[in-house]
Amino acid sequence: MEGDEMNKLLLFGAILGLISVIMGALGDHAFALSSEQAESMDTAIRYNMLYAILIVVLALQPSEKKLFLAGFTFALGTSLFSFSIYAALISGIAQFTYLTPIGGITIIFGWAFLIYVALKSKKIVIL
Repeated sequence: MEGDEMNKLLLFGAILGLISVIMGALGDHAFALSSEQAESMDTAIRYNMLYAILIVVLALQPSEKKLFLAGFTFALGTSLFSFSIYAALISGIAQFTYLTPIGGITIIFGWAFLIYVALKSKKIVIL
């Protein structure tokens, strides 16, 4: 696996982390959210930050194609999950949340893929 792809994954994880902090600040200080909306925003931010960290950790591993694919799956799932909630809350268009469960399912596939990688590989080194 080329280091360039892992660097892109690292960059994407860092951007997700940045977005989660910005959305946390906006959610607390700029948006007038109901209690239910604030709870949804908190869930999106929590998932966004958690998977940003996981993606960064995977990207920092020695070049390993299978880990890149797991990281990519987490990045896609997190984007669909969190950004659909952000978009619905900011725009008021509830239909954006139709993407939320697709993101959640994609995250589940990411975990299943990571389990598969762990069971099949003997050379992956976790920090």
